[in-house]
Amino acid sequence: MKHPRDFKKNPPKGAELANQTWWLEACRRASQILFVARLDKAPADQQPQLIANEQFSRRLSRIPDYYTLDEARALLDDYRARYNAQLPNTRRTHPDPQAPIDPISGKGKRYSQFPAFLRAILYHTLKSSV
Repeated sequence: MKHPRDFKKNPPKGAELANQTWWLEACRRASQILFVARLDKAPADQQPQLIANEQFSRRLSRIPDYYTLDEARALLDDYRARYNAQLPNTRRTHPDPQAPIDPISGKGKRYSQFPAFLRAILYHTLKSSV
């Protein structure tokens, strides 16, 4: 029987630690971009309270603000357009050029859920920038 890894005795190092760090940052960036989508769906009178709560929780968790609201909104629009252009089972769509390669088919992966697409593209962008 295989035992779970003990991260206290054997912490991740090297490439494993780098991949975990990139994934953590990609998830944090994606949540900040997706917050704008939730904010746009909320009634106008609740938006200031939502913004204050989000900023407070980020400060409490020591998560930096990667984007302003306007930058996040522009990124959300850009990523949504790219997501719609790669949707599977849709005619005349192709995998995103930055999407990872599927080892089984040898082609770019296609995502059916927007948050998964966003995290994957951000992860590969961060990974390739190093």
